[in-house]
Amino acid sequence: MFLNLADTSNEDSLEYLLVQEQKKHKGWIKEQGGQMAKGMTLWVAEDGRSFVPPSDALKWRIMHAYHNRLNGHLGQDKTIQKVLDRYY
Repeated sequence: MFLNLADTSNEDSLEYLLVQEQKKHKGWIKEQGGQMAKGMTLWVAEDGRSFVPPSDALKWRIMHAYHNRLNGHLGQDKTIQKVLDRYY
């Protein structure tokens, strides 16, 4: 099974869901210092990581996607670090 993480136009992709949640929480993201990435539809933190709004369903989906796509079990701490490398 192919996991589509980066296509914001594909309704099944993780990034599409992220964009939809970011639209719902635009004001909150701005308050937290998020900014729109140049030429993109994603809100990002100052360091370029994608901003994750306060959505438990989205957070679960991100963790689930990373857990399932990593080869072997790296352990909880390393899986969380992989997620934090990309998401704020």
